[in-house]
Amino acid sequence: MKAGWALLLVTTALFAQRIPVPEGLTPLDSIRGDLDKDGQPELVVAYETAPPDSVAVGAGRKLCVYQLHDQQWQVWQESDQALMGSRDGGMMGDPYEGIEIKANTLRVTQSGGSSWKWNETDIYRWDGTALRLIGHTSYVGRPCDYFSTFDYNLSTGKIHYRLDPDPDGCQQGAFEPLEVYQKQKETFYFKSPVITLQDRRAHDVTIVTPKYKVELHL
Repeated sequence: MKAGWALLLVTTALFAQRIPVPEGLTPLDSIRGDLDKDGQPELVVAYETAPPDSVAVGAGRKLCVYQLHDQQWQVWQESDQALMGSRDGGMMGDPYEGIEIKANTLRVTQSGGSSWKWNETDIYRWDGTALRLIGHTSYVGRPCDYFSTFDYNLSTGKIHYRLDPDPDGCQQGAFEPLEVYQKQKETFYFKSPVITLQDRRAHDVTIVTPKYKVELHL
């Protein structure tokens, strides 16, 4: 997203609905939708810490999910790990792209990079006890090298991986080819440990594809 006008709307909504904003945080973005299938919408708010003294450090992020009880929003779920910091996008700057609620799932999209660019979307679904990571899609690539995708359904364990060389970028003279890549495509299964909204970055999950021996990082 790279937030903008949403900040004013979110701030107005917070005061109107008397949402308990965590101390030291300011709203970045928000969205409403039903996550626990009870017919009542939850409110998801992305926050960031107050700007640090050094711009090189960047601001941390927090994601809070609220439910409405007795006409008051109350924190239901929260996470300090679901969102990256404001400078974790590398040369591209702020990695935050947006949050979305679709088909009773929460989707968090972030991106970054420099000449090599990446994008990832995490999908969480309420399993009765926690918002559990059930899907992950990531993309990385650079013109004149390759573009690869990693699509993982954590519920079934099924992974789709593919790599597509990009020789067209070389013709523009933007980059010198570093290596000759061959097209790769494989589908396989891998059982991941349970990952939730709260402990998203606590797990270092590395998956090696059986055919091409490519390391994929969840």
